[in-house]
Formats: sequence, C-alpha cells, structure tokens
Amino acid sequence: MNKSDTNRQGDIYGSFLSDGVEFAINAHELQEVVRYENEMPSVPLSPTYFLGLFSLRDSIIPVVDLRALFKSTGGEMGRESCIAILLVDGIRMGLLFDSTSEVLRIKDTQLKGFKYSGAGAESRSPVSGTISLDQGERMIQILDARYLVGLERLPLQKNDGVSQENAHRLRAKSKCITFYSSGIRYGFGIDAIREIISLPEIISSGINSKTCIGQAELRGTSLPVIDFSVLCNGSRSSELDQSSKRVVIANIGDQPVGFLVDRIDSIIEYFLDTMQLLPQFKNETGSYCLGCISDSSESDISMIDHKKLYAVPEVTAPVAAIADGNAYKRDRAAAEQAGQRSQTFLMVDVGLNFALPVSSIVEIIEMPEEIVPIALGPSYVKGMFNLRKTLVSIVDLRALYELEAAPAETKKKLLIVQSQGVYLALMVDSVLDIFSTKEGSVHKTPVAMLRSASEAFKEDALETIMHDSKVVLSLDFDSLISRVLSQAPIDQNLSEPLAKAA
Repeated sequence: MNKSDTNRQGDIYGSFLSDGVEFAINAHELQEVVRYENEMPSVPLSPTYFLGLFSLRDSIIPVVDLRALFKSTGGEMGRESCIAILLVDGIRMGLLFDSTSEVLRIKDTQLKGFKYSGAGAESRSPVSGTISLDQGERMIQILDARYLVGLERLPLQKNDGVSQENAHRLRAKSKCITFYSSGIRYGFGIDAIREIISLPEIISSGINSKTCIGQAELRGTSLPVIDFSVLCNGSRSSELDQSSKRVVIANIGDQPVGFLVDRIDSIIEYFLDTMQLLPQFKNETGSYCLGCISDSSESDISMIDHKKLYAVPEVTAPVAAIADGNAYKRDRAAAEQAGQRSQTFLMVDVGLNFALPVSSIVEIIEMPEEIVPIALGPSYVKGMFNLRKTLVSIVDLRALYELEAAPAETKKKLLIVQSQGVYLALMVDSVLDIFSTKEGSVHKTPVAMLRSASEAFKEDALETIMHDSKVVLSLDFDSLISRVLSQAPIDQNLSEPLAKAA
C-alpha cells in the first residue's frame, strides 16, 4: 500500500477502555500491546499516576495508570488488562488500560482537534482531540502521545543510537495485529486490514455457506462475515464468550469483508527477517500462513498471507454476491442526492438558532421608533407599525414560543415576511447567516429537544438542520403564519402591495 492510498483510507487507531471511558492511540505511536499479569516494582517519590517499571525483552519501560492520571475511580485490574507501549522519538512508555476495544481506520473528517490557550505545557492536556463515529453518537478521546511521554518525574530512557549492524533490521521492521481463533494465535499485517469492530448483528441471507455466516451492515454498506475458524481449521470455534468476539474488516477492492475471530490479542512490532517461513502445501489451509513469529511471553504467532486469503473462493464468492447490491445502493443514493433541490435558509437568533426559508422573506429592517399598541391582542404581538402605507403586525418569536426574554440592550431586527396574501414582521435578536443545504440534510427534531417546549414550539419546530457544527431548528413557516393569522390583527388592504425601499 503506497502513501497516497493510506492517506485516502485514513490512519489506523487502536481503541482502549479505562474505567468505562474509550480512548484511542494512533498506530504510528503505538509500538505494541501486551498483557498486564504481574506487579511492577515501584519507584520512591514518584507521581501517583506512575504505576511502576515494566520489563519487556530486556528493556525497562515506565508505566502510567490512566485511571490515576485522570483521577477516576476504577476497580481492580482483570484478565483483560493490558499495557499499550508508546514509542515517540525513541522514547518508550506504557499506558495501563482495563481492556482493548477495537481497531479503527479513521478519516480526517471524523477527527476533531482541541486547541488550548497559553503557550506553556500546562495549557495542554493528555487528550488532543476526539473521533466522532456513528453520526456523533460515539465519541472516542484521542490521547496525545507526545504529551504523555513528556510527563514530569518519569524515568524515561531515550534510545538515540542505532548500530550499523541493526540499521537494516530497523528498516525491515513491521507491525501486526494479533488475535485468537480456536485457540490458535494469528497475526494480520496492520496495513492489510481496514478496522476491527465489536460483533454486529449478523443477518442470514442467500450468501450463507459453511464459511460465510451471513452479512452485516457497516455505516450503510453491506459486507459478508466469514467465520475465520471454519475457513482456516474446518470447524467452528468452541469459544462461547460472545462479548470478546470481534470482526476484522478488510477491503477487497472497494468492497469490505469481515472475518469473525474469538478475541483481539495485541499489536506488536516484529522484524521481517526473524519470521520463520513455512512450507506451502497445495490445497491446504496452511497455505494461508506466511510464516511463524516466535514470542517468548506467549504462544507463537501464525502470520496470515492476506493476499492468498482474500483470493480463495470461500471469500471472493460472497464478496462478489454483495458487491452488486452495494453498487446499486451507491448509485441510488447518488441519484437521490443529485435529484434533491437545494434550499436556502436565513439563520436568526432568538435565544435559539432558527432557520427560515429565504424565499418567504421580503426584507430585513431595524425596529421602528413608533409602534401602535394593540388592545386585547395575543401577548406575542407587540403592536403594529406603518411600513410604506401598510400596517404590519410585529410578532415576538421569543414570546410566541415561551422562551426567555432577550436582554434589554438587544438591538432587535424585523423580518418582513409575506404569506397567504398578508405581511407580518417577525422580531428576532439578530441575523446570523444565510446558508444552503440539500433537502436530505433536514432531519426530524430529537424528542429530547421538544420535551419541555411550548405547544406552539412543538408544532412549528419539527425539523433540524446541521450547519457549521450547529443544530439549527427549521421552522415550519406555514404552521407559524397560520397560527399568527388566526390570532393577530392584520391589514387586509393589499391593493397596493409593499414596495421595497430602493
């Protein structure tokens, strides 16, 4: 995979859980993940978040307990506890987590960075930003590896020198994700996968076979799910713990495919010249394995030759069967998007951000100095004023929707609108923006936003628009005007319609 392909697909992040909170680390700064099994020797007068020193292949690595660093209250470490080894500018340190979560390939559009005021280190944070998934419903905090290796009073050791005899080995270093299936430990090259997700809902379909257990949906795209144990060993795994199962997702061309495995184990670095190549057996499942990596701390790793694995009929057949359906869905979505009309809205502030169709707004003016009061009118009608020989009623949107009154110093604006043959003036705090959006970008207002609102608000603000990272309430213009016309005094003499001021 060349660099441009990687940039298009996005960076890979490993996600971890600490006291119920999900964090992510960029794979470029993540050397490997190892199991936490034994107590570590502590260092006198060290910070509370410094757990101790960890020995990894003759290297001594300081380990930070994220729960203590974030001052959270967690329980005892369990069998899923792990240590993520960071490597930044030759400096290694470990982070203790409760468990691994998923491996994700994230595009730039899913990232949101944080900015901190001030120039000193104290103005930064261990968290550099967030990853937004599932339309914002799932937010993962990104850990700043450079900040963490710069924590004070940690016994860090930098490896600056590289001997000539080891230089070629460093250039041949690679990284893989290890997992278990039917008790066997396998490895996938990190560039060979797209992401790893928790076990989704599996739907039976016409593509089901001995190896393919069905299909799943991934952000609007269907993918076949292959039972890795059946594919490689001929039988289903005896592992019953569904919570630990994961689906390793890869791309064959532009079509995703998922491999069901028992659990994700680790991310490790290895040298290509230390991998023991295996003999290839024709028509045997062993031909999927590229070689074996010895690991003194755990069982050896069988490295998968992903190019051969992706080419076997048990994988290519269900992928091809689903590809046509995905292409049809993409074409239909593109056609629907192309057929949608673009709508232009005026965004105003009335304590909340409201959007009104620009096509219904005649003009925008300042509040008039002379307003004629109205006796016995609804409380939201603030009076009438003479606009070029036409009396126009002023409707206070804050009062209409029972919102908190604006500060006294607010310099209000009037939106002159025309509907059903009459003119009205809608009073707002300010005009914020004019923007265009497709019809498909308008969504139903969440129930939580309407729960404590007035009846008028519930009837008029049924839709929302996302604009510039803000939720804007799209007012039902016809509903708003109909309510006002049924209650407010209107000048029906429109034989000479309003002429806009030059």
